[in-house]
Amino acid sequence: MAEHTHSGPVELGAPMDYAAHRATFAAFVSLTKITALSCVAILQSLALFGLANNAFWLGVLMILLMMVGAAIGVIGKGNIKPLVGVVVLGFIFMALTL
Repeated sequence: MAEHTHSGPVELGAPMDYAAHRATFAAFVSLTKITALSCVAILQSLALFGLANNAFWLGVLMILLMMVGAAIGVIGKGNIKPLVGVVVLGFIFMALTL
């Protein structure tokens, strides 16, 4: 049978950069949280646009707040507190207008 020889540095046992791996994974998880909460806020604003009577400006306000909250979350390296506040505010808007 053919002998399999390894030619690259990883195959020869080069050490993994675990610190960089953990940092990349943490950034991925943070961005995923921010994206999921932003999608919920957009769905809330679409519900306000389509279902509520005269709630167009509340939908616009939700989109603006979502953009500000997402920007704060990205700048704050994964801080989701502003977006959670926007989502809660969206549920309050929906409860008051629907």
